[in-house]
Amino acid sequence: MKCLLGLVIICESFYLQGIITVTFEVPGNIKEENLNLFIQNLLWEKNVKDKTGHTMDVIRLKGLVSIQGKSHQVIVQGVHELYDLEETAVAWKENEKRTNRLVLIGRNLDKETIKEVFIATVREKEGIS
Repeated sequence: MKCLLGLVIICESFYLQGIITVTFEVPGNIKEENLNLFIQNLLWEKNVKDKTGHTMDVIRLKGLVSIQGKSHQVIVQGVHELYDLEETAVAWKENEKRTNRLVLIGRNLDKETIKEVFIATVREKEGIS
């Protein structure tokens, strides 16, 4: 049993190797369709690469975003290739600075690249204001 337990610990350690967390924030409102495009490119198409050309592998995605036309904060949650957007009961205050905050957990994550791709995607069709 100890050997088996030892193997499990070694396997878990190997699996967790290289996993990092990336957090970034971008001010403004974004279009929901542009946010969906960003997430789908990252999670489904896997066409976002780090500076060395490795595909970024997102295991977990969480965030709080400001969707254009919605008065309430929206939660973003994702696991591997599945994700969901859910409007919360928390309304943005009238004079509150709206912002989009994302946290990603995975391998080969490059904060600057992810943030640049996010901004480029949500701004592509004048989605950020």
